[in-house]
Amino acid sequence: MWFFSGKKDAANRYKRRPPARPARRSTPAHTVYARAAERRNSQLHKAGAVALMLAALAGAGWALLQGGAMMHRWLFSGNEQFVIRRVDVATSGRLTAEHVKEYGGFREGGNLFDLDINAVRKRLEEVPVIRDVEVQRRLPSTLVVRVNERVPLARIAHGQAGFFFAVDRDGHVLGLAGPMMRSLPVITGFSDRGVTPGSVLGDTVAADALRLIALCDSSPLGEVIRMQSIDVGNPDYLNVALDNGVKVFMPRHASRAKLEDLAAILREAGGRRSFIDLTLDRNIPTT
Repeated sequence: MWFFSGKKDAANRYKRRPPARPARRSTPAHTVYARAAERRNSQLHKAGAVALMLAALAGAGWALLQGGAMMHRWLFSGNEQFVIRRVDVATSGRLTAEHVKEYGGFREGGNLFDLDINAVRKRLEEVPVIRDVEVQRRLPSTLVVRVNERVPLARIAHGQAGFFFAVDRDGHVLGLAGPMMRSLPVITGFSDRGVTPGSVLGDTVAADALRLIALCDSSPLGEVIRMQSIDVGNPDYLNVALDNGVKVFMPRHASRAKLEDLAAILREAGGRRSFIDLTLDRNIPTT
């Protein structure tokens, strides 16, 4: 028994033992600080490089902008070939070329490319009587301006002052109605508070009256139906006074068919009627 036991002990002694682990060495504190400082320096170098690149790009962009502006002045806005020598103005109404130049803030002698076309258009469209504007450059030296004016359709009394404002079919207040507009019908019976040239009538009953006038004015019916005034004070109907003295009650949203009925009654009556009620569809009362 002892023989075998000795052999076993010898075998155990010659078994391969695992290598001993090296002892962990502690890193000195100054080494850790040095590595951290190295990382910070590296980050700072990268940030500095990025900042330098951005500054270089900004400088290049600024130089390009300055160069482009100088080139634009040399080729266009400072070029005497593009001096405005002619202003071609056409309007659809009573505005003259001098009015348009004054409102638009431009004259002959300026430069076509130094003139802000959008600013000119905006200034002109702020004028109450102007609906829309087209402004173009015609090289080498002509400025083209086309003005579409608003058309006065009716008048509204302004408070107790005794004068009238002209309005177009969209309710835009155009300004004081001159002597040439005395034939336009007058709309009464609504609040005119806050109405000034350039404003828009916000009263829906006034819009009903404008729509009725526009229906009549845009057709041959206007030769028979000559409106003098429309009172919109009643919420149920429009009280229309004609030039011949006839009083007419019309629905608020009167159709063209109602106007055709009115024209037919006026033709048949031959001036022998003083009142017509068209708020009914049948058995229309007349006197």
